[in-house]
Amino acid sequence: MNLSIIIPTINEERNISRLLNQLLSNSNSNQYEIIVVDGGSTDGTLKVVDGFTQVRLLHSENCSRAAQMNIGALHAQFDVLYFVHADLILPDSFFTDIQLALSKSFYGGYRYRFDSGTPLLWINSFLPDFQ
Repeated sequence: MNLSIIIPTINEERNISRLLNQLLSNSNSNQYEIIVVDGGSTDGTLKVVDGFTQVRLLHSENCSRAAQMNIGALHAQFDVLYFVHADLILPDSFFTDIQLALSKSFYGGYRYRFDSGTPLLWINSFLPDFQ
């Protein structure tokens, strides 16, 4: 399986390098491409991403996340798309998790968890289960 990882960004200078380093250090990194679609960052996001030669950087005149995701999907080389926010910390097993999910179904997803102890955020982390 080959995978296109699409990351919409706007002013993610503080987060993007951690995510890109994590993705590029994964043992399966030769089986996916990484596409960052920037929506007009005014901080150092573009400079940080430019430092990663293995990452394809695209620009969106429309800064909406949906437009950025659509641009990334349009330029993706592979059929399996994985949309990731720049501030996420992915499980090391994300690639094999996706392979397993696709072997059982046509789609899959992760539940997210917030680091904050706020009760409302904790409850919100279970909402994706109620589709």
